[in-house]
Amino acid sequence: MKKSFSKESLDFLKLAGKQKNVNWIIKNGDKYDNLIKLPMNDLANEVKFYLFDLADGYHFPQRSIGRIQRPSN
Repeated sequence: MKKSFSKESLDFLKLAGKQKNVNWIIKNGDKYDNLIKLPMNDLANEVKFYLFDLADGYHFPQRSIGRIQRPSN
């Protein structure tokens, strides 16, 4: 089943951006997967599909797409 972004996805990203606790994303990993990572992977697959004929030989990077970085502090 295709996943898509929702208002809850945006709310999650806003909340993630305010976090100072480096373990927050680990504790919220299931939400991250369902709200951000899976929709981002579906979007990347769709873009890759549509670009295939236009960009022959281009490798569309998908491995780290949708990754949230941990705070540096």
